Amino acid sequence: MHISRWARTVAVALVVAGATTVAASAPASAALPVCNAAAWVSDIKGHGQFGREFRRYQPLRNDVVHFNQCYLAVGTRGEAVRALQVALNACYSRGLVADGIYGTKTRDALAAVQRSLGRTADGQFGPDTEYWMRFPDYWSSDGTFAGCESSWERR
Repeated sequence: MHISRWARTVAVALVVAGATTVAASAPASAALPVCNAAAWVSDIKGHGQFGREFRRYQPLRNDVVHFNQCYLAVGTRGEAVRALQVALNACYSRGLVADGIYGTKTRDALAAVQRSLGRTADGQFGPDTEYWMRFPDYWSSDGTFAGCESSWERR
């Protein structure tokens, strides 16, 4: 069977266009594992003798080297989702029920925060959102609220 050069060119163009469409429609976080836990992460506010230790409770993946290399989206459940909901309430006054269920209200609340930060407002939690979003800090010495801060603000 003989296939004309024109037919082969069209077939290749369609395959390339289809592959490009599929790649463009998948979110960047699709290749990341789901955040499967939450943990207290410690850090220091201030410098030298004036520094004070604080703790932050945030979503993570407990079996990867870089704990923030994970994502959350609608349908995800668990302690990682609850930690995200608590942060949305404490730092952005979103009024969510911190039930550990990532539903449309959590998605919409996160999308509003992402929009306010000038980020892609897809309502999914991934490394970019984790870096820019504020999480509540608590003083390690007595557990009192120490304000909200993002990773980029600590740099």
